Order: sequence, then structure tokens, then C-alpha cells
Amino acid sequence: MPNVLEDVGKSTINHLDYVGSVNIQWWSTLRSMVNVLPLVGNRYRWKESVRQMLQIGVDALPMVSLMAICTGFILAMQGASELRRFGAIHYVIDLVSVGFTRELGPLLTAIAVSGRSGSAFAAEIGTMKVTEELDSLRVMALEPIEFVLAPKYLAALITVPCLTTI
Repeated sequence: MPNVLEDVGKSTINHLDYVGSVNIQWWSTLRSMVNVLPLVGNRYRWKESVRQMLQIGVDALPMVSLMAICTGFILAMQGASELRRFGAIHYVIDLVSVGFTRELGPLLTAIAVSGRSGSAFAAEIGTMKVTEELDSLRVMALEPIEFVLAPKYLAALITVPCLTTI
């Protein structure tokens, strides 16, 4: 019995430790976003943010558009087959436009951006960690979160809603 309680305790402590470290990282990212914005007087690296916006938004636009077209077509076909039974075939366009705008559009955009850009960000930051670029940024008195993560985060905050509306 003590082994079970010990295992549950260790698992709980490990989980809480992980949740705490994620929260610390998130708050430090938000603090860095406030610190680097021009409102505080610091110079912000707008070129890097624009490059990230192009990578997140413009480069993902063909994939998001193709997913939206295919999903809208499937939704129209499924909706037409069901609405035909009730004699309401003329509501297919309303079904697709409302259903896609409210539900599927933001969901598909989030999936596409997290799958495409999120994995690219993880690979880039992982490579920087392995090649010790993050350590060299710290040696040069640059905070890696402000230098690497803040432009990506700001670009995603601006670009994902724009992709959703498209």
C-alpha cells in the first residue's frame, strides 16, 4: 500500500512541477512581450516579427485555403443529402456559411497553424538549444525569450485571427 501512495504522490508532484514550469514560461513570455513593445521605449525587432508573420500567415494561406475549400465542399455535400430529406435543400448555403464561419473555420485554422508553424518553431528553437545559440544569447546579455520567442508569439497573435477571417 505505501508504494501505491508513494507513486501517486510522485506523479502528482511531477505533474504540478510541470504545470508550474509551463506557467512560469508563459508569464515570462507575456512579460517579455510587454517589455519589448515600443510603448515602454524599447526598440522592438519588427523585421523579425514581419518575417514570422509571413511564415505563419502568407506561407500557410494555400494550405488553409485548400483545407477550407475541401471541408466546405464535404460539409455542403453532407448537408445537402440530409436537408434533401426534409425538403430544405435551399438552406445548404446557410448551413455551410454559418457552420464554417462559426465552428470549422477557426478550428481548421488553429489546427493548420499549430501543425505547420508550431512544429517549425519547435524545430527552430530545438536546433538553437542543441547548437547552444540560446546560451550564447544569454552570454551577450540578451534574453532568449525576448529575442526568439516574443517575435514569434506576437506574429502568431496577429496572423492567426487574420487567417481565420480569410
